[in-house]
Amino acid sequence: MRLGIRPILFACAAVLAACSDPGVEEHLICSLAADGSSQVEVTVTLPGPLPNDADEVLVDEIATQRQAYAGGWDRWTSHFERIEADEETFSWKREQGLLRSVTRTAGFADPAGLQAFFSETDLVVQFTPDQAESVFSIFPLPSSRATRDERERLEMLVEVWAAAVVQYLREVADLYAYLESDPDRATPIFTAIFDDEGDVTEGEEERLERLVDAFVTIMESAERSPEEPSSLEQLVRLAYDPFPARLRVVVEGRVRSVRGFVKVDSDTYEAPPLSLEQALTTLEEIWITPPLLTTYEMLERDEEAELDVEGFAALPRRVSELPDANEVRDALEAALTPPEEYRLTWRPTGLDAFGAGETP
Repeated sequence: MRLGIRPILFACAAVLAACSDPGVEEHLICSLAADGSSQVEVTVTLPGPLPNDADEVLVDEIATQRQAYAGGWDRWTSHFERIEADEETFSWKREQGLLRSVTRTAGFADPAGLQAFFSETDLVVQFTPDQAESVFSIFPLPSSRATRDERERLEMLVEVWAAAVVQYLREVADLYAYLESDPDRATPIFTAIFDDEGDVTEGEEERLERLVDAFVTIMESAERSPEEPSSLEQLVRLAYDPFPARLRVVVEGRVRSVRGFVKVDSDTYEAPPLSLEQALTTLEEIWITPPLLTTYEMLERDEEAELDVEGFAALPRRVSELPDANEVRDALEAALTPPEEYRLTWRPTGLDAFGAGETP
């Protein structure tokens, strides 16, 4: 092959990323102090100038959202106005005349204020401060953010996406069956998939081209078309993710146990987003090992990453009975179901609000 499979996949991903919606990003940081006080910070980041060839629907949508945040009639403004915070701050940033970000904070003297902040979301929050062991828990409810029309569109788009996943799994199964009959071909074929070049035969190249086509079809089916107001990824998050924004929790002390959250650094934990991309890599491993998508995603995130291709080629390969589209949809729904509880327990070190003091 004159061009490896990996560069083809990178090129496809870059094209699709360039065509995807530069949507609004929302982040929520919840900081918990030893005395029971807390602070929430919501940062909304809006895209910069859109390309000249952006479709009119997207341009109008972004313009409407920018006007809402600039005028103070967005959902976060109304949310902050309904709560009774002990402290509040507000700031915004403009670049070249465009509103690019808005940040709001609210401080609460006791846990009741924090719990009230989340009372109109799909999350039930409990914060129990204690010098021996503090506990922060989130009990997610079914997401109510998607409208009926959005759920109907989601069902139709998932049907197309699931069919693409089935075809992809068939192509991987076909490749693994071929390698079972001729294991010596594993290293050159996986070199073609994950490296710049691969010394493969014409028949093997045709197999890999079908695999790439199936992979690209999955990616394309998740993107927003000009006829659709939302991409499949956006609809999945509205219908399944109960979190109103990407949530991180910051605690002061030594964490003793974690449930549901993932560690970001020594005192920060994040609730992983329930996304289509994340679910897909989980689904692949139900039927195919070693998984190609998980490995590819790792390489895509870090173009400098190196893969031990010979080691990968030597891994035992397994293909379970392949699913139909209905089974893929069921597995997707299971992968998008959040834990019953997100929970952090820690021994506090701070005494005053927002880290003003520490225990002896």
